[in-house]
Amino acid sequence: MKKIFFILVLFFGSINISNSEINRIVAGNKDAKITIITYESLTCSHCADFHKDIYPQLKKDYIDTGLAKIEFRHFPLDVAAFNASKVSQCKSDQSLEILESLYSNQQEWVKGNTVEEINNNLNYKDLDYVFVSDFDGTNKLINEEAILSCFLSTNNWDACTANQKGPYYDIWALRHSILGPNDCYEEYSFYRSCGLSEERSKNLAIYSKMITISQSSNWIEVDSAFGGLVIYKKSLFLENEYRGLTCQGDEICEHVYFHRLIRSKGANIYINPRLINTDFNEHSLQTTFKFKLFRIAWRIFTLSLKSIISKEKMTKIKGKILKFFVK
Repeated sequence: MKKIFFILVLFFGSINISNSEINRIVAGNKDAKITIITYESLTCSHCADFHKDIYPQLKKDYIDTGLAKIEFRHFPLDVAAFNASKVSQCKSDQSLEILESLYSNQQEWVKGNTVEEINNNLNYKDLDYVFVSDFDGTNKLINEEAILSCFLSTNNWDACTANQKGPYYDIWALRHSILGPNDCYEEYSFYRSCGLSEERSKNLAIYSKMITISQSSNWIEVDSAFGGLVIYKKSLFLENEYRGLTCQGDEICEHVYFHRLIRSKGANIYINPRLINTDFNEHSLQTTFKFKLFRIAWRIFTLSLKSIISKEKMTKIKGKILKFFVK
């Protein structure tokens, strides 16, 4: 009988956040004339370094002396950071006790027990397969039939990745010679540098590639893919690793990095069209007609009222309207 292990993955992807009011985490005299505002992502190693190496001295010289107060604002770069930011807000007194604890223990929770755990824990030495999965609602439609379609296939796969009933959403992790040969965000930045609008650039680099893959189509061999769920042969984790940052500190897709390593050693990666894990999420919803209609209406609205409504007020209005469209 095949032995299988699940990994809880707490990173990946961008995320939409509502504009509802929250209590800010603040340290220092609330009446201080100087306010320092930081924007942080709880999975960012540089932000953790700030709290470890810079903030203590800053606190001693400016916060504790009453010269300034500091306000910590969340700028989550992935799902894990978003969920962690909600945890950090659990103290009603606006103290940063939980925030500091999350940063000081960042390496213990940010990626969970993944490659090292699989390779070093003797309880897993006889595993045949490893499931790497998002647990943020992405896999709400997964079922036994979908899983069995992987093992009943005649394709010689080493990594089998998921598909969606709606448009295939995970363009950042996708590397395919036709559909997604490049980093979609680098491509977006290129279009912007050429003078294209934000909307046009996102459509070219991301949304135009979110095609709906029929469940009856052939398996698609790729250089990288994720889509919220991958089934790996356990042997792939030997001498390979996930990495989300370059040596220069630039963010990269951790799946692309890992898949580049295993592909260089001959591994075969496929998208299994029958391995359906969800329909729409916050990314693929952007391709629907109602969201396209919303973007047109919003553009007209902002052009007509930007002279009489503040940017902050416009942002709150947009957040409320988006809640209606997501329903």
